[in-house]
Amino acid sequence: MLDSIVVYPGCRGTLSGGTEAIVCEQCGEVYKTDGKYPVLLAWEEDDRFEDVSNCCLNEYEARTNAFTTQNCYLPLLRRLMRPDLRGLRVLSAGCGVGVDVDVFRQAGLKAFGVDCGSRVEAWSGRLHPDAFHMGSVTHLPYPGGSFDVVITGCLLPHIGVVGDSVTLRSDWEAQRVRAAAELLHVTRPGGHIMMPIPIAFGPADLFHKGQMTGPAQTRSLAPVQRAILASVVQGSVGWC
Repeated sequence: MLDSIVVYPGCRGTLSGGTEAIVCEQCGEVYKTDGKYPVLLAWEEDDRFEDVSNCCLNEYEARTNAFTTQNCYLPLLRRLMRPDLRGLRVLSAGCGVGVDVDVFRQAGLKAFGVDCGSRVEAWSGRLHPDAFHMGSVTHLPYPGGSFDVVITGCLLPHIGVVGDSVTLRSDWEAQRVRAAAELLHVTRPGGHIMMPIPIAFGPADLFHKGQMTGPAQTRSLAPVQRAILASVVQGSVGWC
């Protein structure tokens, strides 16, 4: 289940091994596996993400992500890059249940997914289960310039928080800067990073309602915040 694209996140050395452990050929670091997948977490701060995995949320995520990939990401990439996307290498960072990887691969792209949460259990039900890797976006297990496109979904709000909540840690900003640097590192020069984030144009955020402490937190952001986030999104990737 270990594709040749994967490297040790620390020294970027080549990995080899079997079903019980993975070894870095350069520095000798050893990783155990969690079921079918090696746990490629290189630093102590790269904890497993404490998300909630249940069949209802996973099915909802699979349906919405399949729709978004088919009707938003693929058309946008055809406009940004070229009509025929076959052969492009794509990373879904924080891929969750990973259905977007299946959709990308059906369209001819060489797509991979990385995540370190509980929803990795859903990967065995994907059409391409060997396209997924268990790792952290703050220390990605890929060489520099590996991907033409990196897509994060709603990733950054889940970095630098306590568990699967909206409570920020003291180093939340440094963690998000580190994640952004890693995403840039694995994107080839001239490639694209697509980072959808909640920008409060919808009346409510129902998917993340389990993180909220009360009904008021599911409502939209203040107008000033909305304007700032909208300008950032429009300036970086445009609308699809």
